[in-house]
Amino acid sequence: MVNQSGQHFTLDLTLVRGQGCTGHVSLGTKGSFVLVQIGTSTWIKPDSQFWKTYGGSNQAVLQLLSGKYLKANTASFGRQFGTLCDASKLASGLGTMQHLAKGPGTTVNGQPALDLTKTGAGSMDVSVSATPEILRITGAGTSTGRIDFTGYGHPVTLHTPPAGQTIDGSKLGL
Repeated sequence: MVNQSGQHFTLDLTLVRGQGCTGHVSLGTKGSFVLVQIGTSTWIKPDSQFWKTYGGSNQAVLQLLSGKYLKANTASFGRQFGTLCDASKLASGLGTMQHLAKGPGTTVNGQPALDLTKTGAGSMDVSVSATPEILRITGAGTSTGRIDFTGYGHPVTLHTPPAGQTIDGSKLGL
């Protein structure tokens, strides 16, 4: 769970390096959506609460979009989704490595880890191995909460949503 500027949200995403991601994003009482990003295309499939919160009042449009994936070029969705599918962008909020302080050794989900911290920006736990991997990012200040990274090396195949369940956002100005 992450708290950013007073808004709580939960991420359950599977990232595939260099390809994209798939999963579920919950915005608490404001709704949730399924997210699929493959290359330069992004699909979101919001629930009804999301549409009530963010969709406006045009009932015809809301009915058209209900239960469907909305597809757009990833750049069209901008910052909202661009960082969610890239672990290095999620970690970039901690700044450059030269400003991180080495904390004590720790364990994250059973793996030995090194805690790297930056005052006011939170911390990043990295596996202690020949190929270090980000295991956890913990926020501070206005972005609190934590994100755990698990399942490294597990095979994942990303699938585009079915065409019959997709609305092309470019036809809606996205």
